Amino acid sequence: MTLSDYYSRVAPWLRARFSLDVRGVRLLRISLGVFALCDILMRATQAGGLHWHTSSQLDPVALFEVEDTPHRAWPHRMLFVRGSFWFTAVLFSIHGMLSVLFAIGWAPEAVAPLLWLSTAALHGRQESSHDGSDKLFRNALLWSCFLPLGGKPNGLGSSGNGARGADKAGVDDDGGNDNDHGNDGSAHNRVFGVGTIGYTLQVLFVYWGVVAQRVYHGPSWFGGDALYFVFAGDFAVRPLARVAAAFPRACRAMSLGALVHELLAPSLLLVFPLNNPLRALAVAGVVALHASIELLLHLPQWFFIGTITILPFWPRGSSPNKSLDRAASTSHNHAKPTVTTKICAG
Repeated sequence: MTLSDYYSRVAPWLRARFSLDVRGVRLLRISLGVFALCDILMRATQAGGLHWHTSSQLDPVALFEVEDTPHRAWPHRMLFVRGSFWFTAVLFSIHGMLSVLFAIGWAPEAVAPLLWLSTAALHGRQESSHDGSDKLFRNALLWSCFLPLGGKPNGLGSSGNGARGADKAGVDDDGGNDNDHGNDGSAHNRVFGVGTIGYTLQVLFVYWGVVAQRVYHGPSWFGGDALYFVFAGDFAVRPLARVAAAFPRACRAMSLGALVHELLAPSLLLVFPLNNPLRALAVAGVVALHASIELLLHLPQWFFIGTITILPFWPRGSSPNKSLDRAASTSHNHAKPTVTTKICAG
């Protein structure tokens, strides 16, 4: 059996799990753009403001010495250069403009790599206040560079033109009947390629990686004491966590439950194909995970970026709230989406 024969067998399964609805991609673009704008505004208005990002050689009130950086290689020094206050203000302004252009859909395929590069440089100039949410945001922007953000399929993010036989047969690649594609347009609104595969794996490995790390550092998590120590500590703890810390047995149950939840909830994306109503369980499970963390710990960026990155997987054809679909469909005014994308049959 040749390699192409193996691919023809696995391709329908891959397309059904690693495709994205084009309206979900558009919703992702809007959400990431708004998040990027809010992020740069918060950085500019926090205590210390732009002085967190300036050079001590050019700004007398800079909060970091010019040598206080882990980046020693000259390409990094060029990318993460710190300058005067006004130089930093210009960089912040450019970043804000890119965020707005990305959110409104103005030439998004061209703006996406510029916004990603600007975000990487922004994070590299000042790393003391970053956490995993910034890395996830940056990586989501990177994978968005390979997605058809304007609604028009491209070479890396589209499903191509090869599955005409499947279309003519009236059978979707997840085994569903093609008769229900009229109102929802699910078969003609989906995209599949390097970008969708990479983005889906990125989201999955965020949670799988956390579980793997906790398995590696096993005793505190499998013994059930991990969350108790977190809640009894001082870092980012909310009042509800203090209450939970008074019940060690409940904390043990929550520790083990968190492990199972983080493993199973995102994994449902591989169990149920695109636009299967039960796929909503994966989205709701991840959102519930981040909501519960936000109730117990003050980590607001994790809640927002975790929710933003999982929303594109919501099964559009079965959405009980059509406002998400309408928002994603009507917000794109600069590049009209195409509804003629064919499904690749391998």
